[in-house]
Amino acid sequence: MILLHGFGASVFSWNRVMKPLAQVTGSKVLAFDRPAFGLTSWVDPTNHSPAGSADARPLNPYSIMFSVMASLYFIDFLAAEKAILVGHSAGSLVAVDTYFEAPERVAAMVLVAPAILAPLLKQDFSKDNQRGKNNKKQEEHSNSDSHWNPILRLFSMLSKLTKHIAQAIMNMLKGMGDMINYVYKKALSALLRSAIGVMLVRMIIDKFGIAVFRNSWYDSNQVTDYVLQGYTKPLRVRGWDKALAEYTVAMLSDSSSQSKPQLSKRLGEISCPGHWFKSSCL
Repeated sequence: MILLHGFGASVFSWNRVMKPLAQVTGSKVLAFDRPAFGLTSWVDPTNHSPAGSADARPLNPYSIMFSVMASLYFIDFLAAEKAILVGHSAGSLVAVDTYFEAPERVAAMVLVAPAILAPLLKQDFSKDNQRGKNNKKQEEHSNSDSHWNPILRLFSMLSKLTKHIAQAIMNMLKGMGDMINYVYKKALSALLRSAIGVMLVRMIIDKFGIAVFRNSWYDSNQVTDYVLQGYTKPLRVRGWDKALAEYTVAMLSDSSSQSKPQLSKRLGEISCPGHWFKSSCL
């Protein structure tokens, strides 16, 4: 069993459940600190990205794919043919992507408060299907009328022409929006990697980190000094602020990637057993 923590968490988040899970499942349970979190050392990805083709470059250690490959490595490390993946929040993204990368290595998945927006597939499909039927009926009715009435036929042609023009305008606006979004993400990435960006990351965490953590806990009275120390200890690791900035940049790059469809649209392709626990707190 591989435990995958969420944003701002670490191996410490699983401490109280690792031994019970091992006893209940009768198997080995492993958790690891993903880069940018916990006690994993900071790595400068710009020093590990030599020029060349994209296929020849090493993975960005702060990317989702790096965590996916690390998860598969640890399955091999446990000498297991398959493993159960348990992901919390952003860790669920790693779990699901690991499944799509190597479905034969995943026995089951448990997603706790997953940071994935699950669309209402059946409702959307039924609505689109019904809308398509209605449009088809209207078009057939319009075609039968326009066959006898030249004015209606002309109106139908103008209507179709208007739809094509509107579609072309929408595609053009979408292209402009994609370009603006790309430039925005590039500028934001450059800012985050700058000295000012890293300083802002440090200031935000120092000022709001503990308050946000307390508010996200299901019962703030349960937040003891031991728990606070466990979650704030990684902030004493050298370069944690730069690592968090690099993680954010990697997430921006992953979200802007057009090489694969959105994860939320592929959930219906998952065939392994799984449990989805929705929650708004830790």
